[in-house]
Amino acid sequence: MGWIDGSTTNEPDTGSVIRGFFKGAFLGFVQALATFFLSSIFGSQILIGGLLFFGLIQLIYVIPLFLSMNKDTPDTAKGLAIYAALVALLNGVCAVVVT
Repeated sequence: MGWIDGSTTNEPDTGSVIRGFFKGAFLGFVQALATFFLSSIFGSQILIGGLLFFGLIQLIYVIPLFLSMNKDTPDTAKGLAIYAALVALLNGVCAVVVT
């Protein structure tokens, strides 16, 4: 397949850390939009809970995605894990400051 895509090696694509980081950022953006959308329907308690537990809610979809990506594209999975760790850390610091 080297002549089709210009690659000269037959090594499998392991992804990239940047790609994983931006996939995580996109999913976090979608989560934030869903939180604001649900809070407009059900009230401000959803917004407060969604923002306060953003990192914990993120684990619901990041862990299965990480496990599935780790088999095929381990570097992309590393980027996703870095993003999730940064969000969880930021969320934890903000929770401590608020309470």
